[in-house]
Amino acid sequence: MINSKSLIHLSVTDKTPIIKQQIGFTLIELVIVITLLGILSAVAVPRFIDLSEEAHRSAVSGTAGSFAIGLMLIRSDAVMQNILPHTSMLINGRNVVVNQDLKPYDVTAGEVTTTSEKNGSSAGCLELWDVLMEDGAPTVEAYVDAFTDYTADYTSSWVTDTDATIGGCTYTYQKEPNRTIFWSKQVSKLTINNA
Repeated sequence: MINSKSLIHLSVTDKTPIIKQQIGFTLIELVIVITLLGILSAVAVPRFIDLSEEAHRSAVSGTAGSFAIGLMLIRSDAVMQNILPHTSMLINGRNVVVNQDLKPYDVTAGEVTTTSEKNGSSAGCLELWDVLMEDGAPTVEAYVDAFTDYTADYTSSWVTDTDATIGGCTYTYQKEPNRTIFWSKQVSKLTINNA
């Protein structure tokens, strides 16, 4: 039961003005949040761009590392089998021809000559990739022209220098075509460009 004193007290409190609370943000709060987001994006976006650049560089470097390991494994096999320079050896069911450093410079079923170090083809570069790289390696397809849409990670092409003494296989990274891996079979040199 309510007594009269508590009723009076209630009536007095009911007459006090009620302050309404607004729900939402003020304009100043919104401006501060937008400013902070702008500062964070100005700092984070360049770092994200650098990370994607670094990821492409690492992808090409890793592929070149796998290629180099394949070269060294074939050289080791050649040494163990007493293979002479400019002769072929059987690797995974394919004839692989080794150069003076016992590193592969051709994949062929035909006759081996010392002049074949200066000659080559995109098809030979594809075959070499298949012999050197393990399952799960980046994919490669022969370069046709600049207008072709490639689905592989790399394209392969045969390149001969201006005096036609040094030839080699160029593997071009398709996500960033300025990044290449070049295997000069005559001088046994693996070069990574823009990595």
